[in-house]
Amino acid sequence: MNIFDEILTARGLTGHARDAFLNPSYDAKHDPFLLPDMENAVKRLVVAHEADEQIMIYGDYDIDGLTATTVLLDSFESFGFSHVDAFIPNRFVEGYGLTVDAVERIAKTGATLIVTVDCGSLSEKEIVRAGELGVDVIVTDHHNVAPVQPPAIAVINPKRLLQDYPEEYEKYLLRSDSRQQGKIYPFLDLAGVGVAFKLIQALQTRLPGLEAGQEKWLLDLVALGTVCDIVTLIDENRANVYWGLNGCFWC
Repeated sequence: MNIFDEILTARGLTGHARDAFLNPSYDAKHDPFLLPDMENAVKRLVVAHEADEQIMIYGDYDIDGLTATTVLLDSFESFGFSHVDAFIPNRFVEGYGLTVDAVERIAKTGATLIVTVDCGSLSEKEIVRAGELGVDVIVTDHHNVAPVQPPAIAVINPKRLLQDYPEEYEKYLLRSDSRQQGKIYPFLDLAGVGVAFKLIQALQTRLPGLEAGQEKWLLDLVALGTVCDIVTLIDENRANVYWGLNGCFWC
């Protein structure tokens, strides 16, 4: 046995587990609708699509946030959303996450829906203010969550499940003996871009324009944001990075 195989064996990676680790299957991706509030988010975006609403994607200034913003911009164009823009906060002015000032500025542009990426889970007062201005908010995030979720249309954050089902997970993976198998999302350590990508996979089931399989062209961005945000490279993260780095496979 060579040293490479010895390392894999020491990590418990033998047989099928070894093959899955070295050659992760993209087709083994999880159902996006198992994520909290995904159904609510998709329904609201379908309404926005039909009504030709103005949408603002509220990103973050790090690589995870920028790649997530780009994934949504690119995909929303494919889905046929006509009025989509992005707001990237200035690290030295707005700082991290939603701010009341930014929400008020966005409302003045005529946007009626904000979709956050990589932020928003703890933005209670900012989302309340958006509602006062007639702006709905969909949060996509992967950071810490509040005990009570802010009043957004949806708060899509896998970490909510760790809060709600702490005994069902071990190292961000749903336990193999969990009675929640098939009922809740089985992997919790997605990067912000990974959560945004799951929103796109969900929208593909409800809107035309980005046919099944075509979302793979976004995997280079998903891989970049995932690696740069230093999340665990297991499960979907590993598959997304593996295939994102092998982008020529889709050619």
